[in-house]
Amino acid sequence: MAVQESEPEHKSKVVYSRNHPFMAPVLKNVRLNGPGSAKETRHVELLLEGSGIQYECGDSLGVFPTNDSELVDLALEALKSKGDEMVEDPQWGALPLRAALLRRYELNNVPPNLVKAVAERSGDQRLAELA
Repeated sequence: MAVQESEPEHKSKVVYSRNHPFMAPVLKNVRLNGPGSAKETRHVELLLEGSGIQYECGDSLGVFPTNDSELVDLALEALKSKGDEMVEDPQWGALPLRAALLRRYELNNVPPNLVKAVAERSGDQRLAELA
């Protein structure tokens, strides 16, 4: 006789918060201001399906951008790293280097001190010349 485990009768509801955000895909992101405007106002539409969240006017919104995974792979290659090395983030604590590069650091506007650090660690002469 085979015994099949039953699923719990009720699943606990996931509660999203500042510390446990729901990562909603952006459906629409339209700038509402004209060129040269002193401020930037946007119309943003998010997919909240499955989150249980009911967004109402006046609710706050956090934006957590991510870097392109191919760019992260290139950075890891330049660092001669696998990405599983643990790094310390002042705001988020310890996390793997890949996760830090993907979600916590901006790779498109690289500060000169980071270029220098990567050049020193990797031995890449082209980067050393940029730093």
